[in-house]
Amino acid sequence: MTRGWCSVFREENNLKWFPKDFPRIQLAESEFCNFENHLPDPNVKKEYDFLYICLSDNEQCTDGWQSTIRDWTTTKKLLDIMCKKYKLRGLLVGRVHCEIPANCHQLMELTDFQEYSKFITNYNKCKFILTSSINDASPRSLSESLCFNLPCLVNKKILGGWQYVNDMTGEFFDSDNLDTFESILDKFLKKLNNNEYKPRQWFIDNYGKYNSGKKLKEFVQSVFKEDELNFKYEDVDYMKPGI
Repeated sequence: MTRGWCSVFREENNLKWFPKDFPRIQLAESEFCNFENHLPDPNVKKEYDFLYICLSDNEQCTDGWQSTIRDWTTTKKLLDIMCKKYKLRGLLVGRVHCEIPANCHQLMELTDFQEYSKFITNYNKCKFILTSSINDASPRSLSESLCFNLPCLVNKKILGGWQYVNDMTGEFFDSDNLDTFESILDKFLKKLNNNEYKPRQWFIDNYGKYNSGKKLKEFVQSVFKEDELNFKYEDVDYMKPGI
């Protein structure tokens, strides 16, 4: 049904799910985050240490798709460590009626779902983002946080979004081995406090509509003849998803 595929997966998963010779490219919608509009504002006070996003599945806050995709069960264990030992202040978007660890009651603010125009202002209020998802296809909140110059602390098992994590942007933790989380968090916070991460500049240098858009154009050009389209390749420098 398709001529080519944009994949967010690591290569070992690509080989499991796609024929070896099927045309594909490593490219995610989240790569096209608009860093020209998503700007850090040094005049905004940092009210929180970290931002975590997990929308509520229902008013009873029972398990559902949102809690599953973002591995809410593991996240509560991480939050307990971050609050109890490290006294980190957090903003949790989307789980206003949900239970959080007792140690976090005085250190975390919970909000309900927010319209995007309001939600986007939260990045400048936080120092870093926590992304504990596994079954996630490269969340835009991760690339948005980099544009706002927020380093990231990310579950290394995440299906898509792993490509944003490196020495310049943040650290991985292992949800299968939480005994190592504190040592990783120690390293992360030390680099964070020393301003060693440069997430925004790294994202600009590697992604966005110019870098990823040229890559997408070249891929489309490899699978579609020009007479099948309503434009000429020579007339465009880059392409982007219709988002």
